[in-house]
Amino acid sequence: MHLDKKIKSIIEDVLNRKAKIALQKEDIREDIKVVAERMGVTPAAVNRIMTLVDRERRKGDILHSEREVIDAAEILAGINNHDEAPSHA
Repeated sequence: MHLDKKIKSIIEDVLNRKAKIALQKEDIREDIKVVAERMGVTPAAVNRIMTLVDRERRKGDILHSEREVIDAAEILAGINNHDEAPSHA
């Protein structure tokens, strides 16, 4: 295996960038914890919200689709009192 100065430099650059990304990820985790605490929810809930917002911004129609899934789950669980009653088959 040949490791000249240029390759070593590139590898060092990549390692440095990976270290910076790791620090940024930790900062993001801490920010999410703060937001969750202020909202009175879990960090997982904040992550779920941000994932939905990101998907909605990128693809569109995600929130509508998710709402339909939640509505169906509520009907099946007997939580939602829409015109449809849960079936006990």
